[in-house]
Amino acid sequence: MNNTPRDEDAAHGAEFKIEETPLLHGVLRAQGAVSLPNIRDALRSLEQSRATTPTLVTLVIDALDVTRFGRGAVVEIARWIPRHGAGLDRVILVSASNQLRTSVQALAACAPSVKVFCADTREGALSLLAVERLSLTG
Repeated sequence: MNNTPRDEDAAHGAEFKIEETPLLHGVLRAQGAVSLPNIRDALRSLEQSRATTPTLVTLVIDALDVTRFGRGAVVEIARWIPRHGAGLDRVILVSASNQLRTSVQALAACAPSVKVFCADTREGALSLLAVERLSLTG
């Protein structure tokens, strides 16, 4: 049995970077087969960036191109929000994975100051980013 990905040229893992359009925000992008060490490295980069950029208050978790989450990767992403999300106003999750969406929303309840929004597409996430402050009233 071979557990290696079939497409050797495809990108796998997770990375963090800061983007400024439409406003300053962090992007944790995961793609391909994502393992727990990949996620931990990306989250470590996120924490270092937040330490040097205190105005970073929005995080986009882009997991739309993930083909497989390794054991513990989903839980690690979800646990990061209540543990280290202080100072974030909102987290926008872009994913087709119901498991990731459910985990993030459930554990984010432990961090009530962080608002979590889910989007099915990157365009949906961009529209959420374009709103400077999201209204919490109907």
